Amino acid sequence: MTQKEMTAIRILTETDAEAYKSVRLEGLKQYPRAFGMAFTEESAQPLEYFSARLKRNTVFGGFEQSELLGIVSFSIRQNEKEQHKGSLSGMYVRGNARGTGLAKALVRTLLSHAQGKVDLVQLSAAVSNEKALRLYLGCGFEIYGTEPRSLKVSGEYLDEALMHISLTEKNGK
Repeated sequence: MTQKEMTAIRILTETDAEAYKSVRLEGLKQYPRAFGMAFTEESAQPLEYFSARLKRNTVFGGFEQSELLGIVSFSIRQNEKEQHKGSLSGMYVRGNARGTGLAKALVRTLLSHAQGKVDLVQLSAAVSNEKALRLYLGCGFEIYGTEPRSLKVSGEYLDEALMHISLTEKNGK
């Protein structure tokens, strides 16, 4: 599949909850070191949990025809002093869509959506996840720090790179 064969990237709705749950759980199970949530926690949740997440956050999905192949979530901080910040999270692209440009297209769609809504978008990614770091750096994100021992997976601590991209002028306006 090439990106040209991709039929759509769109915001997921509650009607997409089952497909979203399937893709999300696949990512958590196959790549436990890449996500802050554990497969065991989320797989025990009912479909309503995933529907509520789709209502609460803006989740983009990349489709080939009707098959959901990739997801990424965007949320805006809710407290008054942090409403200028958005977060990118939950990025996952199924194996058959890797290397097609879908991941980059999802990130760019999210950033386009965030433009005018927030001043910057933040994310964190495991320092050991070189592919994710290359993707985000290639989309213009910058590493501004590292959180040591951010996650503990199967008894192993993982450091996370803290990243951001400014959507406004560089001079802080």
